[in-house]
Order: sequence, then structure tokens, then C-alpha cells
Amino acid sequence: MALMKYNLFENPFFQDKRRVALLVAAGVVLGGIVAVATMPDRVTNKSPVTHVLQPVPAGMMTLRGEGTLPDLHVAQQNDTVLKDMVTNFAAAGAVGLLSSVNDLDNRIMVLLFRWGGVDNINPDSYGGGMDGRIVALLQKAGQVPADVRPDMVIKADEVVRLTQRWNNGFNHFKIRLLAQAAGPEVFDGQIRYDVRSDRLDVTGGLSPAFMAQFARAVRDNPQSASIMAQFLDFIDSTRGFANLSEDDQDAIMALSAGPQGE
Repeated sequence: MALMKYNLFENPFFQDKRRVALLVAAGVVLGGIVAVATMPDRVTNKSPVTHVLQPVPAGMMTLRGEGTLPDLHVAQQNDTVLKDMVTNFAAAGAVGLLSSVNDLDNRIMVLLFRWGGVDNINPDSYGGGMDGRIVALLQKAGQVPADVRPDMVIKADEVVRLTQRWNNGFNHFKIRLLAQAAGPEVFDGQIRYDVRSDRLDVTGGLSPAFMAQFARAVRDNPQSASIMAQFLDFIDSTRGFANLSEDDQDAIMALSAGPQGE
């Protein structure tokens, strides 16, 4: 049976917001009908967006979509190139991912552009004050008004505002991608990302095996300071530095200090 989109707010039974919240949290799929929640746009609070709740296939990485941007696992099922990009990203391993900075960010940016279907947008569109692909991706995510066109020039003050939103969004997606791809090697506990709530839950401490390999990759690396800053941000955004044992905290600080701290 083909899956049908079912708008929760079109049926009187679902007018009660408490019922909606429970059904959305449960990711209801009944009789071939996928529950769809129509939610107000986070920015304008006016334009509704429809988000289809579909289960994540086992072993597939995902990200929570926004606006007209589908969840990453949904987009992968319709785009083999994107699926290969995500698969290769995960295959790079925790040390390979976390011991780079610029290469990692560039790789994630290309992946996000493909996810949003904006990889063919001219970077110099929208006046060239900001990468046109970023503007187009933010537009799909509901962060830029739908009537903004590539032939328009975005004002300088708006570029500043959108750049801040992009930086926040990019780091948000980066942490969630790394948690799924690198987290199982970094931590000796459990990594869980709930795409419906966009919540990360991480337990356990640092894996001694990972830390030994990571230390070898960081030593004598000319980007060691940037690598450790990125690693600390990853730890604090997932498990939380303060939630680690004293031994784990000491290991990170010693590695951050370089040879003199070992």
C-alpha cells in the first residue's frame, strides 16, 4: 500500500494539541498512513511547513529537516549520490574525521548543499555578499522568505544576520553528523539521536583505544590547536565535558596542552 500524507489538523480528533504532541512523539504510522504534523515556521511563525515522519532505516545516518528540507534519511532514499556521500563520511572513522578541521568543514558543507538540492546554485547569486548556496539552503529551511530570488541583492545587515544563522545551523548539523559517525568510536557508552525531537543522548566515557589513536594523530600536527578546539566543542556538545570522569578530563587537557602537558 502506498503511504499517504495525513495532516493531523484536518481531522477533528487531532485538534487537541496534546494528542498531536503524543502522536508526533510516537512517530505514528498506522494502516499505511504516515502522521504528518503541520507546524508554524520558526522564523516568521506564519507559513506552515509539513514534516513527514518516517522511520530511520537501521544503520542510516540522519538529520532533522526544517521547512521544505526533508530529514536526511528520507533525502538519501531518493538520491544515491547523497547516500554515497553520507556513507563515505561515516566510513572515514572517528580519528579521520576529528583530526581535520578545514577538510571536515568543507566535506560537511558539500554534503549539506547536496542534501538541500542547492549544490548547483551559483555561489555569486543573491548579490554575491553571501554564498548563494547557503542562502538557498537557508530558504529551504525556512530561514529566508520564500519570495527572495537569486537575482536579488541581499543587504549587508541581512547578510550579517543570515551568516550568524548559518554558523549556528552548520555547527548544529556538524555535531549531529559527527555524533552518529564518530561517536560510537569516541565513547564507550551509547549514542542515540532522535530525529523527531532532534535530541542527542550520549552516555559513557572516552574510549581509551580512540584516545590513543587520536593522540597520535594530533601530535606534531600543525593544526593541533584547532583540532583540539573542535574536539572540545564536540565533547561539550555531546556528552558534556563536565560529565566526563576526572581521568577523561585530564586526558583531554593534557592533549590540549601539547607535548609539555604530557
